[in-house]
Amino acid sequence: MQPSQTFAQQTAERAVVPEVVILAQLLHKLDRQPLQASAEQYRVVASTLAAELRRLPSSPWLDAVLRRYPEAAEVYENTRYDLAGLCRAPLEQAAAAEVQARQLLASVARRPGKTA
Repeated sequence: MQPSQTFAQQTAERAVVPEVVILAQLLHKLDRQPLQASAEQYRVVASTLAAELRRLPSSPWLDAVLRRYPEAAEVYENTRYDLAGLCRAPLEQAAAAEVQARQLLASVARRPGKTA
């Protein structure tokens, strides 16, 4: 916690940490075992996590949670795009994904007889 935070801010932050961690763990588990939950259950967990992440300020403990649970980091990027953008993904990984996407699109465009 930062020294400039008020006691109320510190207390509120501490109260939310366990919920965010539990939701991040659950989303991670659901993502790794997709047949264990319905699409609706997955959506509820992801949207609840997104709501909690929108409320939280950036902090070292939040960064640690997002590093530990990549699914939560993806939700964070999507819900806090104004602050995070896609900056949580390593540059090499993001660049490689873009190259692969361009190659796939070019490959599909070259296929004969396929029209939209």
